[in-house]
Amino acid sequence: MKALSTICLFLFGISAYGQMAIGGSIGAGAHRVYFDPSVNQTLQTSLDLRLGFQYVNERNSGVSLEIAQTRLGWVLDDEDSTFSVEWPQTELRFYSHFNIGKGVHRMPIQLGPFVGYATGDYPTNDRLRFGLSLGTGYALQAEQNIFQIMVHFRQELVPIFPVDDYLYSLPLSATVSVGYYRLLRLE
Repeated sequence: MKALSTICLFLFGISAYGQMAIGGSIGAGAHRVYFDPSVNQTLQTSLDLRLGFQYVNERNSGVSLEIAQTRLGWVLDDEDSTFSVEWPQTELRFYSHFNIGKGVHRMPIQLGPFVGYATGDYPTNDRLRFGLSLGTGYALQAEQNIFQIMVHFRQELVPIFPVDDYLYSLPLSATVSVGYYRLLRLE
């Protein structure tokens, strides 16, 4: 109980100096794996879901925290056949969040690390994933409502396969999403 009251006091304290919002987004992603030596691939597509918390101070900078569910993978495209691998991955993303512009129209920029856990048909036992993500887009604020269109690029930093098999085997993806956030406090 003491921890809960400390968290509430902290959130109330920072809300006095900025805007806090909670919300979510849904998007379409295109994924592939950077292999070296390279292999012929086509993009693996998926639906991405996110729940998030944003804090932005009076100078238009802050943090965003998201929990995301996505499906990653690759499609090998050979002359004779096609082979695909995909797996679900849950990620916790922590962004530095900056807004360009004030008022109704803004351009958010997000940059930060993520940690993920791959499940399902993941090809190896090393299921803990790390990487970096960069996002930008357009946000429209109408009173306590924020509507966003975002593009995110993400690159994992942990290879899927050992260096003996491939010099690199790093998943990368791009996602276009639409989202809605509700301000917890209106300035």
